[in-house]
Amino acid sequence: MNYDSCSDESLILLSRSQNAGAFYALTKRYFVIRIPLCRIASAALASYFDAWDLNHVFYVAFNDCLNDFKFGSGSFKSYLIRSLRHALIREAKKLHLFDHVPTVSLDYEPNGQDTLHDVIGSSSDDPRRYLDYFEEAERLGLLKEKLSPDVLKVARLRLDGMTFSQIAELLSIHSKKAQRLYAIFKEAATSIVVGGNPVDALPRWTVEESTS
Repeated sequence: MNYDSCSDESLILLSRSQNAGAFYALTKRYFVIRIPLCRIASAALASYFDAWDLNHVFYVAFNDCLNDFKFGSGSFKSYLIRSLRHALIREAKKLHLFDHVPTVSLDYEPNGQDTLHDVIGSSSDDPRRYLDYFEEAERLGLLKEKLSPDVLKVARLRLDGMTFSQIAELLSIHSKKAQRLYAIFKEAATSIVVGGNPVDALPRWTVEESTS
């Protein structure tokens, strides 16, 4: 049987029927892309680990997925990537990587349930890290409603060194509106810090806070 032409889901079904060939084919299929998959799951977290650690995280998540994947709940690959995110977070917590570094997450739950799509270390002096975070959230369709694309556009221009007057002229809006949009960006940044004191963890806004 040519397992290479089988879908992931078909190979899982065969593997659960004790088909060693199907299990080997699926394992081989994902083994060759294990490191890229970890980076897709969370590039920031994956950067904390060496290849040996990522192999461990991958195999734990992969074997759990083989047992826990439910047919009809989406693709196996998407399920594996979500599981890898959780596995990376668990490994980072086990190694106490978050103890001294404020972090931000795309969907941190205040009740302590980790349903994170990504976690990144927050910089103490570069607000662009927060903007990168929000733009990634927008790409994933997870941007909070009040954080409109206009907010991100103003924030990017402001952090690139433009004054509010210049931004207003470029975007054909009033300078006061540009200031309000930038204020929304700053307020949102205060709300996504996980771990540490949110006030202490805020970035130092290196762009001069003039109203010009």
